[in-house]
Amino acid sequence: MWIEVHNTSIRSNGSLKHFLGIWTDITQRKKIEESLRESEKKHKETSTLLSSILSQMSDYIFLIDEDYTTRFINKATREVYGAAEGEKCYKAFRKLDRPCYHTDVLCEVHELLHKSKDYFEDIRQTGPKITHLRSTPTVTSDGKRAILTVSRDVTEQKKAEEKLRQMERLTTIGETAAMVGHDIRNPLQGIAGAAHYLKHHTDTERNVKAKEMLEIIDQSITNADKIVNDLLDYAREIWLESIDANLQRLIRAALDLARVPENIQVTDLTESSLRITVDPEKIRRLFVNLIKNAVDAMPEGGKLTITSKESNGNIEISITDTGAGMTKETMEKLWTPLFTTKPRGMGFGLAICKRIAEAHGGTITAESRVNEGSTLTVKLPLQQRKTEES
Repeated sequence: MWIEVHNTSIRSNGSLKHFLGIWTDITQRKKIEESLRESEKKHKETSTLLSSILSQMSDYIFLIDEDYTTRFINKATREVYGAAEGEKCYKAFRKLDRPCYHTDVLCEVHELLHKSKDYFEDIRQTGPKITHLRSTPTVTSDGKRAILTVSRDVTEQKKAEEKLRQMERLTTIGETAAMVGHDIRNPLQGIAGAAHYLKHHTDTERNVKAKEMLEIIDQSITNADKIVNDLLDYAREIWLESIDANLQRLIRAALDLARVPENIQVTDLTESSLRITVDPEKIRRLFVNLIKNAVDAMPEGGKLTITSKESNGNIEISITDTGAGMTKETMEKLWTPLFTTKPRGMGFGLAICKRIAEAHGGTITAESRVNEGSTLTVKLPLQQRKTEES
Protein backbone atom coordinates (compact mmCIF):
# COMPACT_ATOMS: atom_id res chain seq x y z
CA MET A 1 0.00 0.00 0.00
CA TRP A 2 1.14 3.50 -0.81
CA ILE A 3 0.19 6.31 1.62
CA GLU A 4 0.46 10.02 0.92
CA VAL A 5 0.69 12.12 4.14
CA HIS A 6 -0.16 15.82 4.45
CA ASN A 7 0.49 17.50 7.86
CA THR A 8 -0.96 20.93 8.62
CA SER A 9 -0.61 23.00 11.81
CA ILE A 10 -3.30 25.49 12.83
CA ARG A 11 -2.17 28.42 15.01
CA SER A 12 -3.96 31.26 16.76
CA ASN A 13 -2.13 34.31 18.14
CA GLY A 14 1.13 32.51 17.50
CA SER A 15 0.15 29.51 19.57
CA LEU A 16 -0.39 26.03 18.20
CA LYS A 17 -4.03 25.14 18.54
CA HIS A 18 -4.45 22.14 16.27
CA PHE A 19 -2.34 19.69 14.26
CA LEU A 20 -4.10 18.16 11.22
CA GLY A 21 -2.74 15.07 9.57
CA ILE A 22 -4.28 13.68 6.35
CA TRP A 23 -3.34 10.21 5.19
CA THR A 24 -4.44 9.22 1.64
CA ASP A 25 -4.25 5.78 0.04
CA ILE A 26 -2.56 6.43 -3.35
CA THR A 27 -1.80 2.82 -4.24
CA GLN A 28 -4.06 2.86 -7.27
CA ARG A 29 -2.56 6.13 -8.54
CA LYS A 30 0.96 4.74 -8.15
CA LYS A 31 -0.04 1.66 -10.08
CA ILE A 32 -1.37 3.85 -12.88
CA GLU A 33 1.80 5.97 -12.89
CA GLU A 34 3.96 2.85 -12.97
CA SER A 35 1.87 1.44 -15.79
CA LEU A 36 2.26 4.68 -17.73
CA ARG A 37 6.04 4.66 -17.20
CA GLU A 38 6.23 1.05 -18.39
CA SER A 39 4.06 1.85 -21.37
CA GLU A 40 6.21 4.87 -22.25
CA LYS A 41 9.36 2.78 -21.87
CA LYS A 42 7.97 0.04 -24.10
CA HIS A 43 6.81 2.66 -26.59
CA LYS A 44 10.31 4.15 -26.74
CA GLU A 45 11.86 0.68 -27.10
CA THR A 46 9.36 -0.22 -29.83
CA SER A 47 9.93 3.10 -31.61
CA THR A 48 13.71 2.61 -31.41
CA LEU A 49 13.43 -0.95 -32.73
CA LEU A 50 11.04 0.13 -35.50
CA SER A 51 13.32 3.02 -36.50
CA SER A 52 16.28 0.62 -36.57
CA ILE A 53 14.38 -1.84 -38.78
CA LEU A 54 13.14 0.88 -41.14
CA SER A 55 16.62 2.39 -41.34
CA GLN A 56 18.09 -0.88 -42.62
CA MET A 57 15.42 -1.58 -45.23
CA SER A 58 16.35 -1.23 -48.90
CA ASP A 59 13.07 0.57 -49.67
CA TYR A 60 13.09 4.37 -49.63
CA ILE A 61 11.16 5.42 -46.49
CA PHE A 62 10.59 8.96 -45.28
CA LEU A 63 8.17 10.89 -43.05
CA ILE A 64 7.13 14.47 -43.86
CA ASP A 65 5.02 16.51 -41.44
CA GLU A 66 2.41 19.21 -42.08
CA ASP A 67 5.14 21.89 -42.11
CA TYR A 68 6.85 19.97 -44.97
CA THR A 69 9.71 19.11 -42.61
CA THR A 70 11.41 15.76 -43.08
CA ARG A 71 10.99 13.99 -39.72
CA PHE A 72 12.43 10.58 -40.59
CA ILE A 73 14.58 9.24 -43.43
CA ASN A 74 16.00 5.73 -43.56
CA LYS A 75 19.54 4.82 -44.61
CA ALA A 76 18.68 3.90 -48.23
CA THR A 77 17.00 7.28 -48.81
CA ARG A 78 19.90 9.20 -47.29
CA GLU A 79 22.48 7.35 -49.40
CA VAL A 80 20.64 7.80 -52.70
CA TYR A 81 19.23 11.30 -52.29
CA GLY A 82 21.61 12.90 -49.81
CA ALA A 83 18.62 13.80 -47.68
CA ALA A 84 18.77 14.70 -43.97
CA GLU A 85 16.21 14.77 -41.18
CA GLY A 86 15.05 18.19 -40.11
CA GLU A 87 15.25 19.69 -43.61
CA LYS A 88 12.32 20.90 -45.64
CA CYS A 89 11.41 18.12 -48.06
CA TYR A 90 12.14 20.17 -51.17
CA LYS A 91 15.70 20.62 -49.89
CA ALA A 92 16.11 17.13 -48.48
CA PHE A 93 15.53 15.48 -51.85
CA ARG A 94 18.09 17.47 -53.79
CA LYS A 95 19.46 14.43 -55.67
CA LEU A 96 16.18 13.25 -57.13
CA ASP A 97 16.34 11.70 -60.60
CA ARG A 98 13.81 14.19 -61.97
CA PRO A 99 14.11 17.93 -61.25
CA CYS A 100 10.33 18.25 -60.87
CA TYR A 101 10.04 15.31 -58.49
CA HIS A 102 10.19 17.44 -55.34
CA THR A 103 7.16 19.33 -56.66
CA ASP A 104 5.36 15.99 -56.97
CA VAL A 105 6.22 15.17 -53.35
CA LEU A 106 4.87 18.53 -52.16
CA CYS A 107 1.65 18.04 -54.13
CA GLU A 108 1.15 14.55 -52.70
CA VAL A 109 1.75 15.79 -49.14
CA HIS A 110 -0.70 18.65 -49.64
CA GLU A 111 -3.37 16.37 -51.14
CA LEU A 112 -3.15 13.85 -48.32
CA LEU A 113 -3.00 16.42 -45.52
CA HIS A 114 -5.73 18.77 -46.66
CA LYS A 115 -8.15 16.70 -48.74
CA SER A 116 -8.77 13.72 -46.45
CA LYS A 117 -7.42 11.18 -48.90
CA ASP A 118 -6.73 7.71 -47.49
CA TYR A 119 -3.52 7.15 -49.41
CA PHE A 120 -1.63 7.96 -52.60
CA GLU A 121 -0.16 5.22 -54.81
CA ASP A 122 1.73 5.40 -58.08
CA ILE A 123 4.20 3.53 -60.28
CA ARG A 124 6.60 5.86 -62.02
CA GLN A 125 9.76 5.87 -64.10
CA THR A 126 12.63 7.71 -62.40
CA GLY A 127 15.65 7.55 -64.67
CA PRO A 128 16.43 3.91 -65.51
CA LYS A 129 14.42 2.67 -62.52
CA ILE A 130 10.74 1.90 -62.08
CA THR A 131 9.49 2.64 -58.58
CA HIS A 132 6.28 1.83 -56.73
CA LEU A 133 5.37 4.65 -54.33
CA ARG A 134 2.74 4.63 -51.59
CA SER A 135 2.06 7.52 -49.20
CA THR A 136 -0.23 7.24 -46.14
CA PRO A 137 -1.38 9.89 -43.62
CA THR A 138 -0.23 9.44 -39.99
CA VAL A 139 0.54 11.48 -36.89
CA THR A 140 3.96 12.26 -35.35
CA SER A 141 4.81 11.73 -31.68
CA ASP A 142 4.22 15.43 -31.00
CA GLY A 143 0.76 15.37 -32.58
CA LYS A 144 1.49 16.84 -36.00
CA ARG A 145 -0.15 15.50 -39.12
CA ALA A 146 2.34 13.76 -41.40
CA ILE A 147 2.76 11.60 -44.46
CA LEU A 148 4.69 8.31 -44.40
CA THR A 149 6.00 7.36 -47.84
CA VAL A 150 7.48 4.01 -48.89
CA SER A 151 9.07 3.90 -52.34
CA ARG A 152 10.28 0.55 -53.70
CA ASP A 153 12.44 -0.25 -56.73
CA VAL A 154 10.34 -2.65 -58.82
CA THR A 155 12.48 -2.53 -61.97
CA GLU A 156 13.43 -6.23 -61.92
CA GLN A 157 9.89 -7.24 -60.99
CA LYS A 158 8.49 -5.30 -63.95
CA LYS A 159 11.09 -6.80 -66.26
CA ALA A 160 10.14 -10.29 -65.09
CA GLU A 161 6.44 -9.51 -65.63
CA GLU A 162 7.18 -8.20 -69.12
CA LYS A 163 9.23 -11.30 -69.92
CA LEU A 164 6.36 -13.50 -68.73
CA ARG A 165 3.91 -11.56 -70.91
CA GLN A 166 6.24 -12.00 -73.90
CA MET A 167 6.48 -15.75 -73.23
CA GLU A 168 2.70 -16.00 -73.05
CA ARG A 169 2.43 -13.99 -76.27
CA LEU A 170 4.98 -16.19 -78.03
CA THR A 171 3.16 -19.32 -76.85
CA THR A 172 -0.07 -17.95 -78.30
CA ILE A 173 1.70 -17.07 -81.55
CA GLY A 174 3.11 -20.59 -81.73
CA GLU A 175 -0.29 -22.22 -81.22
CA THR A 176 -1.89 -19.92 -83.79
CA ALA A 177 0.96 -20.52 -86.23
CA ALA A 178 0.52 -24.29 -86.05
CA MET A 179 -3.25 -24.05 -86.65
CA VAL A 180 -2.93 -21.55 -89.52
CA GLY A 181 -0.05 -23.42 -91.11
CA HIS A 182 -2.01 -26.69 -91.34
CA ASP A 183 -5.13 -24.93 -92.58
CA ILE A 184 -3.27 -23.09 -95.35
CA ARG A 185 -1.31 -26.09 -96.59
CA ASN A 186 -4.38 -27.92 -97.93
CA PRO A 187 -5.61 -25.14 -100.27
CA LEU A 188 -2.02 -24.59 -101.41
CA GLN A 189 -1.81 -28.18 -102.52
CA GLY A 190 -5.06 -27.71 -104.44
CA ILE A 191 -3.71 -24.61 -106.19
CA ALA A 192 -0.46 -26.41 -107.02
CA GLY A 193 -2.38 -29.34 -108.49
CA ALA A 194 -4.58 -27.05 -110.61
CA ALA A 195 -1.53 -25.14 -111.88
CA HIS A 196 0.18 -28.41 -112.81
CA TYR A 197 -2.91 -29.49 -114.77
CA LEU A 198 -3.08 -26.18 -116.66
CA LYS A 199 0.60 -26.39 -117.58
CA HIS A 200 0.04 -29.70 -119.30
CA HIS A 201 -3.28 -28.85 -120.94
CA THR A 202 -2.53 -25.32 -122.17
CA ASP A 203 -0.47 -24.41 -125.21
CA THR A 204 1.86 -22.11 -123.30
CA GLU A 205 4.15 -21.75 -126.29
CA ARG A 206 1.40 -19.92 -128.20
CA ASN A 207 -0.34 -18.32 -125.19
CA VAL A 208 2.53 -16.28 -123.68
CA LYS A 209 0.25 -14.53 -121.17
CA ALA A 210 -0.97 -17.85 -119.78
CA LYS A 211 2.63 -18.98 -119.36
CA GLU A 212 3.45 -15.81 -117.41
CA MET A 213 0.41 -16.27 -115.15
CA LEU A 214 1.33 -19.87 -114.42
CA GLU A 215 4.88 -18.83 -113.51
CA ILE A 216 3.45 -16.22 -111.12
CA ILE A 217 1.23 -18.90 -109.58
CA ASP A 218 4.23 -21.22 -109.11
CA GLN A 219 6.29 -18.46 -107.49
CA SER A 220 3.41 -17.48 -105.23
CA ILE A 221 2.94 -21.11 -104.17
CA THR A 222 6.66 -21.32 -103.37
CA ASN A 223 6.51 -18.14 -101.27
CA ALA A 224 3.34 -19.24 -99.47
CA ASP A 225 4.83 -22.68 -98.82
CA LYS A 226 7.88 -21.04 -97.24
CA ILE A 227 5.62 -19.00 -94.97
CA VAL A 228 3.74 -22.16 -93.96
CA ASN A 229 7.02 -23.96 -93.25
CA ASP A 230 8.21 -21.01 -91.14
CA LEU A 231 4.96 -21.04 -89.19
CA LEU A 232 5.18 -24.77 -88.53
CA ASP A 233 8.90 -24.68 -87.74
CA TYR A 234 8.37 -21.91 -85.22
CA ALA A 235 5.41 -23.68 -83.61
CA ARG A 236 6.87 -27.16 -83.23
CA GLU A 237 9.42 -28.30 -80.70
CA ILE A 238 13.01 -28.62 -81.94
CA TRP A 239 14.56 -32.07 -81.68
CA LEU A 240 18.19 -32.44 -82.58
CA GLU A 241 19.87 -35.33 -84.37
CA SER A 242 23.45 -34.26 -83.89
CA ILE A 243 26.43 -35.71 -85.72
CA ASP A 244 30.03 -34.71 -86.24
CA ALA A 245 30.17 -32.36 -89.26
CA ASN A 246 32.62 -30.20 -91.16
CA LEU A 247 31.75 -26.52 -90.62
CA GLN A 248 33.02 -25.26 -93.97
CA ARG A 249 30.94 -27.84 -95.87
CA LEU A 250 27.82 -26.72 -93.98
CA ILE A 251 28.53 -23.09 -94.88
CA ARG A 252 29.12 -23.85 -98.56
CA ALA A 253 25.96 -25.96 -98.78
CA ALA A 254 24.03 -23.04 -97.25
CA LEU A 255 25.57 -20.66 -99.82
CA ASP A 256 24.41 -22.92 -102.63
CA LEU A 257 20.87 -23.12 -101.23
CA ALA A 258 20.69 -19.35 -100.66
CA ARG A 259 21.50 -18.64 -104.34
CA VAL A 260 23.65 -15.56 -103.80
CA PRO A 261 23.38 -13.22 -106.86
CA GLU A 262 26.43 -12.41 -108.98
CA ASN A 263 26.58 -8.75 -107.89
CA ILE A 264 27.54 -9.85 -104.35
CA GLN A 265 31.14 -10.85 -103.69
CA VAL A 266 31.34 -13.79 -101.27
CA THR A 267 34.41 -14.35 -99.11
CA ASP A 268 34.35 -17.59 -97.11
CA LEU A 269 37.10 -17.49 -94.48
CA THR A 270 35.85 -20.42 -92.40
CA GLU A 271 38.59 -22.89 -91.47
CA SER A 272 38.44 -26.05 -93.53
CA SER A 273 39.50 -28.30 -90.64
CA LEU A 274 36.91 -27.14 -88.09
CA ARG A 275 34.44 -29.82 -87.06
CA ILE A 276 31.39 -29.41 -84.89
CA THR A 277 28.72 -31.68 -83.42
CA VAL A 278 25.35 -30.32 -84.61
CA ASP A 279 22.13 -31.25 -86.34
CA PRO A 280 23.32 -30.55 -89.94
CA GLU A 281 19.89 -29.91 -91.45
CA LYS A 282 18.87 -27.38 -88.80
CA ILE A 283 22.22 -25.58 -88.70
CA ARG A 284 22.20 -25.40 -92.49
CA ARG A 285 18.71 -23.86 -92.27
CA LEU A 286 20.04 -21.30 -89.78
CA PHE A 287 22.93 -20.32 -92.09
CA VAL A 288 20.65 -20.13 -95.14
CA ASN A 289 18.34 -17.69 -93.33
CA LEU A 290 21.23 -15.50 -92.20
CA ILE A 291 22.82 -15.48 -95.66
CA LYS A 292 19.50 -14.60 -97.33
CA ASN A 293 19.00 -11.74 -94.87
CA ALA A 294 22.48 -10.45 -95.68
CA VAL A 295 21.76 -10.69 -99.42
CA ASP A 296 18.42 -8.87 -99.03
CA ALA A 297 20.28 -6.05 -97.25
CA MET A 298 22.41 -5.50 -100.40
CA PRO A 299 19.97 -5.12 -103.34
CA GLU A 300 22.55 -3.10 -105.30
CA GLY A 301 25.34 -5.56 -104.58
CA GLY A 302 28.12 -5.62 -102.02
CA LYS A 303 30.36 -7.94 -100.04
CA LEU A 304 29.39 -10.95 -97.95
CA THR A 305 32.08 -12.21 -95.58
CA ILE A 306 31.87 -15.36 -93.46
CA THR A 307 34.46 -16.02 -90.73
CA SER A 308 34.93 -18.53 -87.94
CA LYS A 309 37.03 -18.84 -84.80
CA GLU A 310 37.32 -21.09 -81.76
CA SER A 311 36.99 -19.60 -78.29
CA ASN A 312 36.73 -21.36 -74.89
CA GLY A 313 35.17 -24.56 -76.19
CA ASN A 314 32.86 -22.69 -78.56
CA ILE A 315 32.96 -21.81 -82.21
CA GLU A 316 31.85 -18.40 -83.45
CA ILE A 317 30.59 -17.99 -87.01
CA SER A 318 30.11 -14.40 -88.18
CA ILE A 319 28.23 -13.37 -91.34
CA THR A 320 28.95 -9.75 -92.36
CA ASP A 321 27.32 -7.71 -95.10
CA THR A 322 27.96 -4.22 -96.45
CA GLY A 323 24.30 -3.35 -96.74
CA ALA A 324 22.08 -0.62 -95.38
CA GLY A 325 22.52 -1.59 -91.73
CA MET A 326 19.82 -1.39 -89.06
CA THR A 327 18.55 1.31 -86.76
CA LYS A 328 18.50 0.93 -82.98
CA GLU A 329 14.72 0.48 -83.06
CA THR A 330 15.02 -2.38 -85.57
CA MET A 331 17.78 -4.03 -83.53
CA GLU A 332 15.59 -4.06 -80.42
CA LYS A 333 12.87 -6.02 -82.26
CA LEU A 334 15.15 -8.14 -84.42
CA TRP A 335 14.39 -11.53 -82.79
CA THR A 336 10.68 -10.89 -82.21
CA PRO A 337 8.30 -13.19 -84.16
CA LEU A 338 6.14 -11.42 -86.76
CA PHE A 339 8.51 -8.45 -86.90
CA THR A 340 9.95 -7.83 -90.37
CA THR A 341 11.17 -4.98 -92.55
CA LYS A 342 10.60 -6.97 -95.74
CA PRO A 343 7.49 -6.43 -97.86
CA ARG A 344 6.94 -10.17 -98.33
CA GLY A 345 8.28 -11.46 -95.03
CA MET A 346 6.32 -12.88 -92.08
CA GLY A 347 9.01 -12.17 -89.49
CA PHE A 348 9.77 -15.75 -88.45
CA GLY A 349 13.20 -16.25 -90.07
CA LEU A 350 15.44 -14.78 -87.37
CA ALA A 351 13.15 -15.99 -84.58
CA ILE A 352 13.65 -19.54 -85.90
CA CYS A 353 17.41 -18.96 -86.17
CA LYS A 354 17.47 -17.95 -82.52
CA ARG A 355 15.54 -21.05 -81.49
CA ILE A 356 17.87 -23.31 -83.48
CA ALA A 357 20.98 -21.72 -81.95
CA GLU A 358 19.56 -21.98 -78.43
CA ALA A 359 18.48 -25.60 -79.01
CA HIS A 360 22.16 -26.36 -79.67
CA GLY A 361 23.13 -24.61 -76.44
CA GLY A 362 24.39 -21.55 -78.30
CA THR A 363 23.51 -17.93 -78.92
CA ILE A 364 23.06 -15.53 -81.81
CA THR A 365 23.81 -11.81 -81.63
CA ALA A 366 23.80 -8.87 -84.02
CA GLU A 367 25.83 -5.70 -84.53
CA SER A 368 24.93 -3.06 -87.08
CA ARG A 369 25.53 0.50 -88.21
CA VAL A 370 23.25 2.37 -90.53
CA ASN A 371 24.72 2.65 -94.07
CA GLU A 372 27.71 0.50 -93.08
CA GLY A 373 26.31 -3.01 -92.78
CA SER A 374 25.59 -5.70 -90.22
CA THR A 375 27.29 -8.67 -88.59
CA LEU A 376 25.35 -11.59 -87.15
CA THR A 377 27.37 -13.97 -85.00
CA VAL A 378 26.37 -17.50 -84.06
CA LYS A 379 28.18 -19.02 -81.08
CA LEU A 380 27.89 -22.80 -80.71
CA PRO A 381 29.56 -25.29 -78.36
CA LEU A 382 31.89 -27.65 -80.17
CA GLN A 383 30.29 -30.70 -78.54
CA GLN A 384 26.57 -31.51 -78.39
CA ARG A 385 24.47 -34.38 -77.12
CA LYS A 386 23.14 -36.58 -79.88
CA THR A 387 19.50 -35.71 -79.25
CA GLU A 388 17.97 -32.98 -77.12
CA GLU A 389 14.81 -30.96 -76.86
CA SER A 390 14.66 -27.19 -77.08
